Amino acid sequence: MLTLSMLEQSSLAEPREKIMLEDFLRSATGNTGEELALHRNAISWHIDAALKEIDTEPRSLGRAFSNLVRNASRYARSTIRVRAEPGVDSWMLIVEDDGVGIPKQERERIFEPFYRLDRSRDRATGGYGLGLAIVKKIADRLGGTVRVDSSHLSPLLIPNKAS
Repeated sequence: MLTLSMLEQSSLAEPREKIMLEDFLRSATGNTGEELALHRNAISWHIDAALKEIDTEPRSLGRAFSNLVRNASRYARSTIRVRAEPGVDSWMLIVEDDGVGIPKQERERIFEPFYRLDRSRDRATGGYGLGLAIVKKIADRLGGTVRVDSSHLSPLLIPNKAS
């Protein structure tokens, strides 16, 4: 809650740095390594070579990415895919999982603080409904966007992809 509050109130940008994107993302995943192992999830990586080095706010990007991977880990059946792709004047970070997904009518609401889907309110998944709200604040702060869409990883009718 403190992180979300600081993001909402802070107008000061974090210093930007050049980072080696794939190395950075892999190390940021280390924060959730125990959770990945607990759920027996594997991550596949597809980082476009054009994004070898990027300029960003590393602390913010690391926090947002870690939240996305932690969320994917909680709901994936076995596979999480991390992709980074160049855009015209930007780039996309895509985190997909093979879980049950998020119903289309809920996809905007999951970025609201404290919002949780009914099926996620059990002790097995935990959380307070702040992780994706933090991701949204960070994406806004970095001049980006975040959204949930369909994924080819999920065989079910309501796949999940946060980017």
